[in-house]
Amino acid sequence: MSPKLLIVDDDPGFRKIILNYLDKMGYQTEWAADGKECMRKMQSSTYDLLLVDFRLPDTTGLELVSRFPPQTKYILLTGYSDVKIAVKALKSGALDYLTKPIDPDEMLSSIKHALQLPITKTSTENIPAPKRHEGSNGKSSFVLGKSADAQRTHQLCTLVAGTNLSVLIQGETGTGKEYVARTVHSLSDRKDEVFLAVDCGVMSDSLFSSEFFGYSKGAFTDAKMDKEGYFEFADKGTLFLDEIGNMNIDMQMKLLRVLQEKKVRRTGSNKEIEVDVRVLAATNDDLIQKVKSGEFREDLYHRLNEFKIELTPIRNRKEDLPIFVDHFFKLANEQLNRNVLGIDEDAWVLLRAYNWPGNLREMKNMVRSAVLLAHGDYVTASCLPREIYSLDDSQTGADAPVFDLKKQKEHEEKENILKVLAKCNYNKSKACTMLGMTRKTLYNKLNYYNITY
Repeated sequence: MSPKLLIVDDDPGFRKIILNYLDKMGYQTEWAADGKECMRKMQSSTYDLLLVDFRLPDTTGLELVSRFPPQTKYILLTGYSDVKIAVKALKSGALDYLTKPIDPDEMLSSIKHALQLPITKTSTENIPAPKRHEGSNGKSSFVLGKSADAQRTHQLCTLVAGTNLSVLIQGETGTGKEYVARTVHSLSDRKDEVFLAVDCGVMSDSLFSSEFFGYSKGAFTDAKMDKEGYFEFADKGTLFLDEIGNMNIDMQMKLLRVLQEKKVRRTGSNKEIEVDVRVLAATNDDLIQKVKSGEFREDLYHRLNEFKIELTPIRNRKEDLPIFVDHFFKLANEQLNRNVLGIDEDAWVLLRAYNWPGNLREMKNMVRSAVLLAHGDYVTASCLPREIYSLDDSQTGADAPVFDLKKQKEHEEKENILKVLAKCNYNKSKACTMLGMTRKTLYNKLNYYNITY
């Protein structure tokens, strides 16, 4: 019989997505919207594993799991990507923790791993370390590129990490802005404190104050308990504000006041609370242009932009391409339980020539999809999506990549022959040895490519 899971979360949309996905994966699933319903279901039924949200309408996930029977297996879900909750969750007996938005592959891997673990909750020292994978939450291992731009970015992270300067990270979608923010945090004196990532792009006006500054019990109808906001939660640590350019003027004004005064006031309270938070912000917008058009406050821009790190898109650092593709390829094999050996030459030609408008995020998704679609030992060109064969406006002109496989391979072979000849001072015998060709084949290639010297 397939394992039986209970999802404890008050968000109906999130529940529906997770339940549908797990049903398709062959699991039996039920759900509870709050702590009371969870405990009621646990009294009448047995579950192999629970997925429990950290913030519930009537309690917290950590408080709820403290009432579970000792043999209960559970994974904690949270929208807060930080160290404190992770440590508390693991100490409370959680087998793993996942941050929202949930990466389906990471969740599936975590569930499989948790179900295989022996049941133990008598001592936190006996709890096996969770099997972590890269996911959208950003807690991922990351490969540093070898290009000059990649090395320069790392140097800037190291340089600014030891200060308390606010950092503005600019770059196209998918270039790794959150990774840069996490790197700055991990190299700073705050590395053992909270790193809290907040997506400002999905923050509504009505939720801004309560989420950022918290609220007191009774401040409004649903305020059944005191709640600390992002600034309190990240006190002594780092607050990463992603998509900062999407904040409206009213939000910007409230944020600026806190950054200047270093104090917050919960909704429904007159008490001011001092906070010590380092702010890192990221955007793919042209904030200077937004300042000129009146969409972004100039004083807030200068407050956030005490130090700037600009990220170069992948299309301008192609020497890093093999490093990242190989990283995502190995990751996909692990997450999908595949054993694909590699990427064939034709597929590599397309990957190298593609413009990567979605940068690393697009690359990760494309490589993972290709590994899943691979029928044999290698990813082939047929495993790649249609868009990789198409040229957009940015790829037209003299420098446009060539998508004809035969022409592209011939171009690369000619370049390789020229490099080898130059390396061995145009000694044909040595060149034949280095290229693995007979002398006759080399002469034919020189004639075919019209190489003279």
